[in-house]
Amino acid sequence: MRSKGIILILIALVIALPLVFRSKKTTVVGSADDTVVVVTPHVESIRYETEQAFKRWYKEKTGRTVTVDWRFMSGASDMMRYLYSMYTSSFRYQWEQSGKAWSQVVQAAIFNTKIDITQDTLDAQVRKAFLESDEITCGMDVVFGGGVSEFKKSTDIGLLDDHGLFEKCPEYFTEDAIPATLAGESLWDPHGRWVGVCLTVFGIVYNKDRLKALNFNRVPDHWTDLTDPKFFKELAIVDPGKSSVVFKTFEVVIQEQMLNLYTEAAAKGPVSNEKEQAIVREGWLNGLRVLQKMCANTRYYSDASTKTPLDVANGNCAVGIVIDFYGRYYQALLATRAQSERLGYVNPVGSFPSPDPIAVLRGAPNKTAAQAFVEFVISLDGQKILDFKVGTPGGPEKYAVCRAPIRKDFYINKEYEPYRLDCAINPYARLGKFAFHDSWTRPAMEALRFITKVAFMDVQEELSAAWKAISLTETRNPKAYKKAMAVFSDFSNVNYDKAISSIREIASGHDPLREIQLQNTLASHFRKQFERARALALGK
Repeated sequence: MRSKGIILILIALVIALPLVFRSKKTTVVGSADDTVVVVTPHVESIRYETEQAFKRWYKEKTGRTVTVDWRFMSGASDMMRYLYSMYTSSFRYQWEQSGKAWSQVVQAAIFNTKIDITQDTLDAQVRKAFLESDEITCGMDVVFGGGVSEFKKSTDIGLLDDHGLFEKCPEYFTEDAIPATLAGESLWDPHGRWVGVCLTVFGIVYNKDRLKALNFNRVPDHWTDLTDPKFFKELAIVDPGKSSVVFKTFEVVIQEQMLNLYTEAAAKGPVSNEKEQAIVREGWLNGLRVLQKMCANTRYYSDASTKTPLDVANGNCAVGIVIDFYGRYYQALLATRAQSERLGYVNPVGSFPSPDPIAVLRGAPNKTAAQAFVEFVISLDGQKILDFKVGTPGGPEKYAVCRAPIRKDFYINKEYEPYRLDCAINPYARLGKFAFHDSWTRPAMEALRFITKVAFMDVQEELSAAWKAISLTETRNPKAYKKAMAVFSDFSNVNYDKAISSIREIASGHDPLREIQLQNTLASHFRKQFERARALALGK
């Protein structure tokens, strides 16, 4: 009996102690006056500091309390797939509640922007019903972070709502505050569906000790440097199908190849529309060849963006593709904690700032709080959280966020200088000659994601083996090298015209069976192509 009593006492203590010692600051979702549900791929430091500052700002503006209910996703692409799934489920419920049958045809039509809703067809009826419904919702209020291409696509298919700030805060959307474009890239949607919060540059993190060991005796400050055979199995990349950072980098690489050709042609005289289209087609192929060699040098495709700088810092890889604040953060962290300067970061030639957007989701259950959240993060109060030092007036409480604010007027305010992390950082002042041409690559982005998978990732073993053999042959047997490279770099079956037409249509996901069939066909084609290239390089 005594032993049973002791056991009961211990059980009571286990239950009671967490209640006794719990923090009085604990906030239960729903205990505040208002709630905003935010889905995001952003790391804890951004989530924490944004939430704390927003709560204070909201209380001052409205006199009410607010809770931020975060829904964290490990990557922007996964986040968008989750949103598509939630909206599909919402529409399916309404469709079936109206007595209509659900089918693959219905599901394929929901997000198909090519459908003419004026036609009297089933897919037109589906698409029209989706666009006109007032009851569609994903159960969340705000999508915070990701790539511009994902937000543009979400706008086109009808997942985003008006943030309301054009009417409430028109002074935010001016050349002096948030310009409409920067280096050719849109910073906000003209219909109020999304707006950039901060500016991001995608760059290269590198290990100085590994570069020395590989006899690479300079900073890798061009994207094409990552194609050097010295970096075979030394390049760290996050899966471009999951990372908006890497996928945007791939788009920039292709844009750079197009721009190089355009600049060369423009130096000789006016460039006609026909000539520009020819340049875009050739630049597309050149860009794929650069990406091909980069992927051939890849050691792995990670699921986590934080793995890249860590592996490069530890010497597991020599170089890696990262978002700028990751690169600078880990560079500073290693220098401070380990007194080591072995980790470097560089913005390559041809890199440019790209906005990291935010938007109110269609059917947001808490739309007023959602619009307030968007207003806060692009207000100067919200922008201070991104670039002020910890503990400074208006700055973060616990974490240095290390992001570049999108507000142009933030950088010219002299009063902010004592509080900023680095006054030398001003994306508006360091623009190079690179100009982004959205019309060149946007039609091919769906296809590029698909091609990257089937031509590089799915055939990684054959791709790397061929590249290794070809690299070794370059000086030993130039004739064999030339023949092998001609086969290795042949992308005629995924050229620009095919990418923006048949591949784009199939890769859109409207017909999964056709998508799988094309995936298998192209993967088989490239597998055989790379095996043939390797055989030629080996003299077989």
